[in-house]
Amino acid sequence: MKHIVESVEELYHAREPTGEVIIDEVVNTVRRTRTQRSSDIALLLEVEHRLLNDAFKLLTGMNLSTMIIEWRMLQAKDLLDDKSLSVQEVARRCGFMRKKNLILAFRRRWGTTPYAYRTGKLLRNSNYAVNKDHHSRKNALRIAREHLSQIDEQQ
Repeated sequence: MKHIVESVEELYHAREPTGEVIIDEVVNTVRRTRTQRSSDIALLLEVEHRLLNDAFKLLTGMNLSTMIIEWRMLQAKDLLDDKSLSVQEVARRCGFMRKKNLILAFRRRWGTTPYAYRTGKLLRNSNYAVNKDHHSRKNALRIAREHLSQIDEQQ
């Protein structure tokens, strides 16, 4: 079966519904809530958690929890572009209980901190952002450190 969507980014930036009720309901629920948990989405949609996760994975090729985390990381990047918002406020809007949790998740996903991303010290679309298909987390961190040292040398 061909997946209806290829990536969370495709869902995140979509202006029109996919036409698949399950995906559209999940996306709408993630958009209007701050939850980080797939079980909360299932509860809000009044669907058994396992059934929702299995159906979502069948349609998209990804777990619902993976989609939610990726969604929140894309949301955090967008919110960080608004310099009037504190990192604490970005964390709150993305559903993180504490700023520290956002910082850890952001670093794990993008290979940099929200502060460094915001100030442009690291390239926003850099090659070392953690991509589970291409780099291990350890390798991504090594590449990030090398990149940081190159920036320091240039300054």
